[in-house]
Amino acid sequence: MTRPTKAPDEPASEARRDSEKTPRTAPSVDTGLLPVYPDPMESRLAIVLVSPQGPANIGAAARAMKNFGLTDLRLVDPVPFLNDEAYTWACDAKDLLHSAKVCQSLDEALADLAFAAAFTRRFGRSRKRHVTIEEAGPTIASRASDGGTALVFGREDAGLTNEEVARCDMTVRIPTSDEFPSINLAQSVLLACYEFGRSARDPAKEVEAQE
Repeated sequence: MTRPTKAPDEPASEARRDSEKTPRTAPSVDTGLLPVYPDPMESRLAIVLVSPQGPANIGAAARAMKNFGLTDLRLVDPVPFLNDEAYTWACDAKDLLHSAKVCQSLDEALADLAFAAAFTRRFGRSRKRHVTIEEAGPTIASRASDGGTALVFGREDAGLTNEEVARCDMTVRIPTSDEFPSINLAQSVLLACYEFGRSARDPAKEVEAQE
């Protein structure tokens, strides 16, 4: 006795065969976002971390840099950072960790750059006048295309020393809440990279370097 053919199964199997022949593609989504970072080849911007104490922060800073097209990472007297902790936080920016320039001093890190901006939230009579990150953006963007610029960040627990701040041409602060003003090192790098890219796209009046 011949069993009847289950007709409903045939279209399903044909649909499966058709789907195997036709590659699936993700739908195109227009986020409305425009690229904000300039061509890295047209600017020289280095991120300098002075005595970073945590491999995780070094890795996360490298990731933040790569998000905005930056590749020049310089580390002054860092902890060991070519390890699993740093790699985990760097994600696909591990190449920046391997290409990072390790320096013995801040002077060495800044030797081939014409301008340096120190990021700090500490005030003092011996320190230069602070400008906000928004105010500093146009100057940083301009100087990066003219001799090179360094964005200098200090230690997680103590920041930059007075001598290190004095070595830089500008002192920059990131406005935060008075109740909890301290920002994580890698988060500070991310905000600085974003602001530089935004300013490079929409340049405004520069802030003069502080004496």
